[in-house]
Amino acid sequence: KAVQDTIGLQTYYETNKASFQAKERIDVREYRGTDKATMAKVKAQLETGMTDRQIDSMFNATSAINIRITSQTYEKGEANLNDGLFGEKIGYVSDPIDASSFFRVVVIEEKRPAGTKTFEEAKSECITRYQDYLEETWLAELAETYPVKINEKAFKKLYK
Repeated sequence: KAVQDTIGLQTYYETNKASFQAKERIDVREYRGTDKATMAKVKAQLETGMTDRQIDSMFNATSAINIRITSQTYEKGEANLNDGLFGEKIGYVSDPIDASSFFRVVVIEEKRPAGTKTFEEAKSECITRYQDYLEETWLAELAETYPVKINEKAFKKLYK
């Protein structure tokens, strides 16, 4: 129900906005690939000013899966990104970062301070919390409407 009740969801967010907090964040363009040498070449091309389209054409000419280019937002303290990047300036191009099963090069596009998440940023978390709230409210209403009465005599017979 929480997913379909957009007005209720928005109202829940507005009422509980203070509980949807984010740490310091950076928005990055992320280049992923499985080969470290290839990712070092991607970094070099980025530093020359090559565009995403040019990089995609160059590195994915033989296979569309050599590198993948995405936009990501990372929050300080996330296990999957080095917190040292938060001290870098906008436009910084990282060296290839080992992420276990792949390597990534990130370009910092925007830095955002800690603060309240927007509705869009908090939406999935808000849906979960709102659904929990709806279920708790519903169960309380059921308990009030249909109080549980235990027949002690019959109950005791069950455990003889």
